[in-house]
Amino acid sequence: MNLGKKALLGALAAATVAAAPSAANAASIVQTGSTYTVSGTAVSETPTFTYVAPYAGTLTIKLFSSITGADTNVNFATNGVRLYNGATATGAYTYLNVLSSGATELQSLVLAVAAGDTFTLATKYSSASLGSFTLSFAVPEPATWALMILGFGAVAYAMRRRNAGALVAA
Repeated sequence: MNLGKKALLGALAAATVAAAPSAANAASIVQTGSTYTVSGTAVSETPTFTYVAPYAGTLTIKLFSSITGADTNVNFATNGVRLYNGATATGAYTYLNVLSSGATELQSLVLAVAAGDTFTLATKYSSASLGSFTLSFAVPEPATWALMILGFGAVAYAMRRRNAGALVAA
């Protein structure tokens, strides 16, 4: 390979690396559950939210609740929290108590999921509740595809052989 071809391939590789971002962006799919309002005495109703993960990635379940009126406190109990993936219990998860200020509560559960996993969140309440489910997953960027295609091209170019045959005078 002559010097011109080496310089061209080097410049092309440098341009590709410069164009590639340092990290892939993530997209979020948000599914929000219903809002329940209860007045009067405490009830033992259990609203249930079911979510099927369309992609593998990290599932973040955020719980938010606030109350108005005479009551001044709302809590999400963390004792006995169980996460179920279909019929079997899931592995470890991360629990975050994001905000707890009496009348407002925001908490988060984070766990790894596989595509097609089904998750059910059941809550008990005596005031208002809202459940939302967020799934974040990596999205390939155009620079990633360009780098992969250029890599295949470089391998194909390196595998190509030219047979410089000797000229035979008759």
